Amino acid sequence: LFTDEIPDLSLTVNSPGRTTLNSNLDGEIFDYLPLSFQSPDTLKLVTWIKNPEDDGFSKYSGNLIPVYTGAQATFLPIPKSNGKRLAGDIEFELSSDPSTATAEVYNLVGVFENEISYSTSPTSVVFLEPGKVIVTLTDLPNGVSAFQTFDVLSIDE
Repeated sequence: LFTDEIPDLSLTVNSPGRTTLNSNLDGEIFDYLPLSFQSPDTLKLVTWIKNPEDDGFSKYSGNLIPVYTGAQATFLPIPKSNGKRLAGDIEFELSSDPSTATAEVYNLVGVFENEISYSTSPTSVVFLEPGKVIVTLTDLPNGVSAFQTFDVLSIDE
């Protein structure tokens, strides 16, 4: 179990509750860590935007974020319960309304002669057409969603 590297642990929990994680040494409990898992009741959405003429991403907030066609947006949904931030990551589904207004971007890791290596995380989209666009992120296991509305302007405006 232990190597020269620092050990780590990853837990996936399907329902809220309490448990104790025990560490054993020579068949005896050496240490323990009580854990409490909660389900989020809301998601706070952190939004980063890179418009076509920008050199990098900037953090945006507000009810309606103006962007240009060709802008890229990425999102970080932060799970909260009773107004307090929960630790950990969540898996979510992204959707746009209208669905034709955005395209999901894959993050290229490497381009080779016979293959392309990519990742779908972190999730980001590119805005394709002008108009009002609502992007929704949904934590499917817990049924909690957050959305951000964008006013997509033509790059010619």
